[in-house]
Amino acid sequence: MKRAVFGVATGIIALALAGCAGQSGAPSAAWGPALPPALTHLQPSAGFAPDSTFSVSGTYDGSVHVSENGKGYTGSLVVTLAQDGGDISGTVTVTHNGKTAHLTLDGTVKIEGKKKAALAFTIYDPKGQYASATATVKGKKLTGSGTAGKASISFSAKRVKK
Repeated sequence: MKRAVFGVATGIIALALAGCAGQSGAPSAAWGPALPPALTHLQPSAGFAPDSTFSVSGTYDGSVHVSENGKGYTGSLVVTLAQDGGDISGTVTVTHNGKTAHLTLDGTVKIEGKKKAALAFTIYDPKGQYASATATVKGKKLTGSGTAGKASISFSAKRVKK
């Protein structure tokens, strides 16, 4: 019974982060994934030229917390980002109670200073289900949030290597 509960908790974290709240299929847009209307200000415009002194590329190690229906689950998180101009892509690995989910992401980045950036991205699971999230990078710290159905997701991580 205890094993089943841990499996369910891991599943909730992975599914919530992956956005398995009924969204499926690949969104289409000229700049990668379609952004929710509230996030379109982060979409780079034609001629976007990021500040070359700061890049979000690297590996970030931290934690993720998922809250749903009054219950909370925390797991470890490793995010690897690659920046190409105003676009980002990468991987997300979530581990909770020994269970690991491997996800991918892509989206956009808006450099807001020498050591600050705003990110909007879509996280995909291997079955093609997805969810949107936003984050900021300040120096070496990545913090963000997202939602998947009734689940609220927050994450925080520190860059461990470029």
